Amino acid sequence: METPGGEALELTPQEQQLLRRFFRRHTLPYVVGLGAAGLLCAALALARGGPAHEAGNDPGLLRLRTELDAVRMDLETARGRLQRMERAAEETARSAEALHRRFDSALQRVDVLESGADETQKRVMDSVARLAAKPAAAPSADLDAMLERLDSVETRLFYLERGVAGGDPGGRSPPPAAPD
Repeated sequence: METPGGEALELTPQEQQLLRRFFRRHTLPYVVGLGAAGLLCAALALARGGPAHEAGNDPGLLRLRTELDAVRMDLETARGRLQRMERAAEETARSAEALHRRFDSALQRVDVLESGADETQKRVMDSVARLAAKPAAAPSADLDAMLERLDSVETRLFYLERGVAGGDPGGRSPPPAAPD
C-alpha cells in the first residue's frame, strides 16, 4: 500500500486482513446506503416531473401509447379466443370419448348378433335338410279347408277395401282371380 505522499507502507498480512475486515464491517454499509439513497432520490425526481416527464406530451410517445393500448386489447381478445378454443377442445375430446364408448358397445352388440345369426342360419339349414329328407305327403282335407277359408277372407277383405276407397259397396264384382 502507498501513502498519500507516495511512500509505500509496509504492512504485515495480519494488518492487511484487519484493514479489509474493518472496511467491510464499517465503511462498506455506508457506501451502499449512500448509493441506494442517491438512486432513490433520482427515481423520485424523475417521477415528479423531470425531463422524462415532460416528454409525455410528445406526439410520437402518445402514438406509441395508443398502439400499446391496441396491442393490449388484441392480446386480451386473443386470450378470450384461446380460452374458448380450449373449452371447445375439451368438449370435443369428451364427445369423442363418448362416441368411442358407443362405438365399442355397438361393436360388441354386432359380435353378439353375428354369433346369433350364425346359430339361426345353422338351425334353418338343419330344418331344410330335415324337410328335404322327408317324403312328400299327399294333400290332406285339412289343407283344403284352410285354403277355402283363406280365399273367403281374401274376398271379404277385397270388398271392404273397395268400400273404403269410395267404390260402390252394392256393385259386387268378384276379386281378380289368383294365378295358379
